[in-house]
Amino acid sequence: MPAPAISDNTCRSIVHDTVKLKKFKAIDMRYHWIRNCANMGHLAKENMAGKENMADYFTKIYSERNQLGIRRRIR
Repeated sequence: MPAPAISDNTCRSIVHDTVKLKKFKAIDMRYHWIRNCANMGHLAKENMAGKENMADYFTKIYSERNQLGIRRRIR
């Protein structure tokens, strides 16, 4: 069973090979690893909105109301 890969648009672009590699030289090896895993069927590609993506919580600025709701979901 493939592992779910829930992420933002950048990761989806890497998996679907629609991103130009020269823009992502810092993640060159990870780029190829992710793309290879997706091609072999080890990743189930899913897109998730930023408000639902728990990884995005630490990279975005939310209103107090949204922060409280997200904190409840994390616990």
